[in-house]
Amino acid sequence: MAKFRKIFSTISKNYSAQVEKVGSDETITRFIFQSNHFTTSGRVKPAAISPNNINGRNEFSVYRVTDLPKSEVWAICKDFVDNQNNSRFAKARANCTASVYFSEALNFDADGKPHRRHANVIGWPDHKDKHKLKNIQQKISAQMNLELRSDSDINCRSSDLI
Repeated sequence: MAKFRKIFSTISKNYSAQVEKVGSDETITRFIFQSNHFTTSGRVKPAAISPNNINGRNEFSVYRVTDLPKSEVWAICKDFVDNQNNSRFAKARANCTASVYFSEALNFDADGKPHRRHANVIGWPDHKDKHKLKNIQQKISAQMNLELRSDSDINCRSSDLI
């Protein structure tokens, strides 16, 4: 039993160390499921970063992808974000640095669930303040880079990369 506790303690320390505070220079990606949330010319539309009210908090899900190869980012999407039961697959992703969010007084809840690189963007204004919300969405989306998903990205799994 002592051996089990030691192993569990080591795993817990390693896990919590990997879910650290988001740094301003980190690359953050938002997976996009709707083709009307981006243009064919490569522009991310503000609607791609609309927060949802979850348990009384406006937030949306992102992943921390600094230093990850493109194939690994899409593998995380396939394994943790896509919903194969409902045939709901990300069509693209929008990238920017965390500093873009911080500059708009937003923050991150780096919860590490369902994947250790997961976080939620928090601190959004209430949906009742539509003008302020839209203004923030426009500023952030204008600084994002779009990456469309290819057929090979759809077929990649994180277990293929180990």
